[in-house]
Amino acid sequence: MRAQGEHIIVGSDGAAFATARAAQERGYDALVLVPRGAPSVRMLPSDVRVRDLDPREKNVFVRAFKNAGFVYYCCGTATLPLDDDEPERLARVVEGVRQARAKFIYCDAPYAYGPTNRALSEEIPQRARDPFGSFLTALAQFVLQSHRMGEIEAVLARHGDLFGPQVARSYFGEPFVLSVMQRKPVTVMGRMNSPRTLTYAPDLGRALILLAEQQDTWGQLWHLPSAPPVTPERLINTLRAAEGLAPISHKEIREIKSERPLFSFGGSRQIAQRALARFYEGPFTLLSAKFERAFGMHATPFKDMVEETVGSLKRV
Repeated sequence: MRAQGEHIIVGSDGAAFATARAAQERGYDALVLVPRGAPSVRMLPSDVRVRDLDPREKNVFVRAFKNAGFVYYCCGTATLPLDDDEPERLARVVEGVRQARAKFIYCDAPYAYGPTNRALSEEIPQRARDPFGSFLTALAQFVLQSHRMGEIEAVLARHGDLFGPQVARSYFGEPFVLSVMQRKPVTVMGRMNSPRTLTYAPDLGRALILLAEQQDTWGQLWHLPSAPPVTPERLINTLRAAEGLAPISHKEIREIKSERPLFSFGGSRQIAQRALARFYEGPFTLLSAKFERAFGMHATPFKDMVEETVGSLKRV
């Protein structure tokens, strides 16, 4: 079933832009609302319609969503620092969705599960106890509670570590890729040999549109299609091979571990950083079999998404 109404995406990262492109490919009217002052790796893309907004302005989302049929929240809340204004901002977004009678697709990071060696399906309990995981869990629960109370129709779409063109707010985003391509020292969160699930931004965009087009996806959590886990070392060496470079030596890599926080100052950020490093020190496998069975969509193969990402950087 085709989804009707304007598709509005809130975000300033590769996930938001990829969602807009996927909507356009399906023939929908898509608009990306970029929060003013948001960090961006490169200039805003010319192939999608973009407008900036001031998220602090009262009723800004009510006005912005006036003609929306679907609102996608792709704001990249998956990295530090924690934004203390995010709960209030998300509440105003949900209110805008409610007044527009639109449907809400909330893009979510996987830290609600806490550090674990288990392969993660949608049925795994969300037991994060650290400040970072608890913070993001509370945001997701607010969205689902708004759905259960009948205020909005919402769906949660959870991804792994984002990777791909114009991805900025991810530890394996474009800054990481560029440092490898430019033969600079590489910083890795956690351990080099711990496999991690990467979600390719274009796959994320296509998957979000599929969720929006269905009648029976709402009120549920869905893990988005992602390639089998790879170690940071394999990712680095695949990127280097694409550039004709030899494998990286361990002397060129800095591992950020839980006992050595990235930031030197104290406070909640330092605590959260240590907790997040613990999450990265073990294997992380996000299972997406539920989505794949329901929609027949599978992730882009690992080598293909690396080649496409490197190629996009070379075209800039």
